[in-house]
Amino acid sequence: MSVAVAAGEELVLARAYGWADVAAGRAATPGTAYGLASTTKAFTALAVCLAADRGLLDLDAPLPGRFERTAPTARQLLRHRGGFPAYYDFHYTPAPPTPRPPPGTGRSTSTATADNCTSRAARSSTPTSATTNWPGG
Repeated sequence: MSVAVAAGEELVLARAYGWADVAAGRAATPGTAYGLASTTKAFTALAVCLAADRGLLDLDAPLPGRFERTAPTARQLLRHRGGFPAYYDFHYTPAPPTPRPPPGTGRSTSTATADNCTSRAARSSTPTSATTNWPGG
């Protein structure tokens, strides 16, 4: 595990603990890159929801930019319903992964959805499990 703490623009702590690669006996360093996969989704969703609660963005407004189809909304992206095809550039097993079904045909696996974006939810405790809504939501 690598840890970095910043105060403003200044890096005040950069340490590493444990192994970057246990099998190879390679120690972790402050510069070790880790495969985060989906762990950042909850942080991104929280930031988007807080911005929406503060009136900085509209969850249902089409996003700016060029898209092959209709521009998705932030709410659609948070729900994995933005209309983008499955894309994988990583492998955890010898066989390549099976892509997800096309948008709108399968169940969303997102742990934080735009429906959970309310000031009340932002002040609540963390979700009780990966598949439930925010407590009281």
